[in-house]
Amino acid sequence: MASTVNAPRRIPSDRLVGLLDKAPTAMAKVVVALVAIHALGPQEICHQLLTGLDRPAGRLVVRRRFGDHVYLDELTMKLLSDWLRARAGAGPAAPIRT
Repeated sequence: MASTVNAPRRIPSDRLVGLLDKAPTAMAKVVVALVAIHALGPQEICHQLLTGLDRPAGRLVVRRRFGDHVYLDELTMKLLSDWLRARAGAGPAAPIRT
């Protein structure tokens, strides 16, 4: 007997904008997008490495049962770029895993 997998529902864009506006940092905005748009869970986000980001392809390598990557939308790519710029300006004390 085949089992079905329910895809997570997208958060309406007006609610997403409200969540992004409340996120206090560039990293928090990225996390909101990864959860709300791409349905990443806490463990997937905690174990994510910067080396998994393929910016030219717009792809993030995420180890999942049903596939090993997530194609990123334009908004998430912009938020990631903003975070990387903020990270570069933060100096060596920025706690980021690479």
